Order: sequence, then C-alpha cells, then structure tokens
Amino acid sequence: MIFPCCGGDAEGVGNMIPERCIRFTLNAEGGYSDHPADRGGPTNRGVTAGTLARAMRAGIIPPTDIRVLTREQAVKIYEELYWKPSRAGEMTERVGMVHFDSSVLHGLGGGAIILQRALGRLGFAVSVDGALGPGTMGALDRADDVISEDGILTVLLAVRLQRYDEIVARDPSQKVFLRGWRNRVARLAREVGV
Repeated sequence: MIFPCCGGDAEGVGNMIPERCIRFTLNAEGGYSDHPADRGGPTNRGVTAGTLARAMRAGIIPPTDIRVLTREQAVKIYEELYWKPSRAGEMTERVGMVHFDSSVLHGLGGGAIILQRALGRLGFAVSVDGALGPGTMGALDRADDVISEDGILTVLLAVRLQRYDEIVARDPSQKVFLRGWRNRVARLAREVGV
C-alpha cells in the first residue's frame, strides 16, 4: 500500500518533501560546520561536501561552494538523494518524517537499518540489510494494519537512540555529538506527537 504522505495521485506521491519534514531536518542540521570529529567533513544544512559533489555531478544543482549552499539547493539535494530513494513519501506522514530525518543523519542505508530493526522489534521478520525492498515495505504495511502509528513511531525512535549508543561505543570520538543527537530525537518525537 502506498500512503500519500504529501497528497496527490499515486504516480506523484512522495516526489516532493512536505514542508514540515524539510523544515524540521534543516533546522536540526543548522548551517555551515566543519567539526574535527565529524566524519562527514565540512557540512552545510546537513549536506556534506561529498554529497554536494555527487549532487553537482548528477546535475541536481549547479556548481557551488559548500559554504554558500542555499536552502533551495539543499532541498533539491534532499529530494533527489534522500527523500525519493528513502521511500519516505510512501509512508504515513509521521513515519515518513522520522524515516527521512534518520536517512539524512545516518545515510540511506543507516535509515533503512533503523526502520528494519524497529520492524523486527515489533515482531515482523525482515532482513536488516539497509535496503528498502518489498520485504521491508511489506512489513511496514502489515505493521500499519495491526499496530498504532504511535506504537510504530515509539519503537522507531527508540531504535534510533540505541543506534547512537552503538556509534559511540564503536568510536568514542563521536561522543561529542551524543547529546545533540538525543536532543534531536526528543524534538522529533514532540514534532510527530509521541
């Protein structure tokens, strides 16, 4: 089943990021930063220099410097490289919002793993492989039929918090970001009403 997160017809569903989703993620990501512990290197509006280079090669945006990336350019990058491939537009609005934000922060594979782990905790057998294929999307559809959306969101956010602890355990240099990551999840929980 396709859930029209953004409204529109079945063919157009999910192609554009709802303003609520992009506003939350852009606010959480902030402006330009080049923190020495950030494995993504220089970042602006959540877009790393590597992602920017990929977007420019793909013709998503014209050549620009990471320091002057505009909101409009960031939104185009997010739509093409995160929103559409993450399949967040095929989910309910609130689940899609959480999944999109996870995909931005943890990459597409990381966002998929968080969703897959959450589905596993909810009792749905899925491969935790970082790919959102028919098995994962089918499990999400089945979960939506038998579990409240609040229940799905609560587990999804809990798995995301657990992921932060795993990251820090693997690489203690990332502890500097732990408080900010946890605060972001708390704000996201409030935004989606759980």
